[in-house]
Amino acid sequence: ADALGPDGRPESPVVAVVRHLADAEVWLAGRLDPGARYGGPGRVDPLGDHLAGSRAWALEQLERYRAADPVFERADRGGEIWTLAKVIRRMLAHSLDHLAELERRLPAGRPRERSRGR
Repeated sequence: ADALGPDGRPESPVVAVVRHLADAEVWLAGRLDPGARYGGPGRVDPLGDHLAGSRAWALEQLERYRAADPVFERADRGGEIWTLAKVIRRMLAHSLDHLAELERRLPAGRPRERSRGR
């Protein structure tokens, strides 16, 4: 079953994957600072805004930690240690995993649509 979009109608699997990536980048970047809050475009906003906003926020968080203390580490409530390098590795690996999924879902020869705010 397709995920429901902001309008309550089913979203395509491709759109659902891209929204998931946007949400995951916020979650991963937030591992370094549990008090950091993303207040930008989200699931109810156009897809392009959601993706651009979440990516910009995540990169701001990573840059903030790189500038302040690139070897900073923090244990979360479960005891897992998070470092800047670990967050970057996880963000990259997660994106690449889903890139392969998107390539499977978008058959060869089918034009890939650019986000038009959906």
